[in-house]
Amino acid sequence: MSRPITWRATGAVAVVAAALVLVGAALAASHATKPLITGFTPRSAKPAQTVMVKGERFTAVKSVTLDGKAVSYKVDSSKEITITIASGDKTGKIEVKTAGGTAMSKHPLTIT
Repeated sequence: MSRPITWRATGAVAVVAAALVLVGAALAASHATKPLITGFTPRSAKPAQTVMVKGERFTAVKSVTLDGKAVSYKVDSSKEITITIASGDKTGKIEVKTAGGTAMSKHPLTIT
């Protein structure tokens, strides 16, 4: 029967261990991976219609824009976001901004 190994850090060792944990967390946060938009459907939409944006790394989404204007959105998963087209939205590229950076669609979404 094996027993878990335990140890107790005191003094300087505890301070160094705590510092390493904090540095690791900071590095992980600063190295968030940039999102990627791989496509969207449909390719054209009318006001009140929803559009499915597909891609990768849609985590910690800060904003979604269409032609530079904020749009209503819902993060469905780390690979899908649903946006809702509003009256007054114009044809343009979709951008997704996360902690890791900003992704822009290759093609514009046409508003009809």
